[in-house]
Amino acid sequence: MSTSHDDIPAEFLSALRAMRPEKMPSRLQLQEIRAPKSLTPYSAALAGEVYHSKSDASVLAEGSLTLLYSPTVIEEWNGKFRFASIVRASMDDDMAKDPLLYEVSRSWINEALAMTGADFSQLRGTVTVLNQEGFSDSESSELECTLELRASWTPNSGNPDTIYWEFKRHLESWINLLFTTAGSPMLYFQQ
Repeated sequence: MSTSHDDIPAEFLSALRAMRPEKMPSRLQLQEIRAPKSLTPYSAALAGEVYHSKSDASVLAEGSLTLLYSPTVIEEWNGKFRFASIVRASMDDDMAKDPLLYEVSRSWINEALAMTGADFSQLRGTVTVLNQEGFSDSESSELECTLELRASWTPNSGNPDTIYWEFKRHLESWINLLFTTAGSPMLYFQQ
């Protein structure tokens, strides 16, 4: 998200400022990453990891949040901005077989956005369970199961003066989604 501010629209700069949380849970690490450039003229991205605890650095969930911006309205988005999120977490084999996993996982996205009061539309996404088992000539390894949530949505922002506060809610929603996927309750940011 580091760049020259000379030719960047003020609307996008306000949104960028919202991508830096004022407070962060101690078990969360965020860092700026390279955003995809081919999708829109302007974009920024964060990667996040939720750790088990301060003393145990094992990662429970990881993901990225990308903010996309076009100076003109994109019809499919019904807006100029779009958030794109990916969240992944390992899970045990029994949970991966649960027939309600897909429905429950989809609900986490809506709950995370609702909890912070983030106003949005055009929500799209996928829930995927990846099962992977390694092998060699002499033995097989344990089955590894990963839940992956991909979602994108349009933040509804009618007033350029309030983009910062409105978009901050979307970042907080994504952080809540990371924690929920890690198996923690959504308690970090509430409306």
